[in-house]
Amino acid sequence: MKQLFILLIITFALSVAGCKKDKDTKPVCLLTVMTPGSGSVVNLYYDDQERLSMMRYENQQFKYEYRADSVIATETNGSAFVQRAIYKLNAQGLPVLMRLEVNTSGTQWFQYAYEYNGTEVVKSVNTNYANSTTETYLYTWSNGNLVKAVEGPNERKFEYYTDKPRLQGDGFLIEMLSLSGSIGMYSLNGAVEIVRNKNLLKKMEHTLLSVGSYSITYEYDSDKEGRIKKTSILNSNTNSRGQLDYQYRCN
Repeated sequence: MKQLFILLIITFALSVAGCKKDKDTKPVCLLTVMTPGSGSVVNLYYDDQERLSMMRYENQQFKYEYRADSVIATETNGSAFVQRAIYKLNAQGLPVLMRLEVNTSGTQWFQYAYEYNGTEVVKSVNTNYANSTTETYLYTWSNGNLVKAVEGPNERKFEYYTDKPRLQGDGFLIEMLSLSGSIGMYSLNGAVEIVRNKNLLKKMEHTLLSVGSYSITYEYDSDKEGRIKKTSILNSNTNSRGQLDYQYRCN
């Protein structure tokens, strides 16, 4: 459960535009603290351009470097290297190639290549250094939202609160990281945004060859400014409910 919460909570740094002066300005509210129902606090830090620069959870630390057409995210545990993700971005800031290096020299790696229709990801092809085997994932969109991800016999479907726009704390951001590469996407602790949905995620249905079918449902509580202050997560497979609480800093 502790590892699951690590995966869940660190994803929210992916989207820091929680409240804005207007749609053309930078975010003025930044997510700074995330707390699971049980577990340690996650702290987030930003640079002078309001970009995520570092995130800490117990002994884990994530640092982010931003360049003109790339983002580099490095994870350490104490002083030990864990992994490094290098994202090549297109003109819209979406990743077209991600190389995940799991040793310091970069000789052991996994690669994710993405294809888009406009800003909607439609395909990813994944390879690794050990062999030439590839995995291909196909994605279906409807009304501005990702509704299906398919790889071979495995399928995941997504439902949304169509009356609510996507905000910080959205369940889909949680899913992307907690599933790691299992839907063909890998965002090392919120380094980049791969999916830009229109609405808040309501439910995700899994149909997997290895474990069968189950669903995860998301419920949100908002504060008076409209920011999500709590996300509740119900897993039908384990009949368990998780919770995440957030704190913001507004300029």
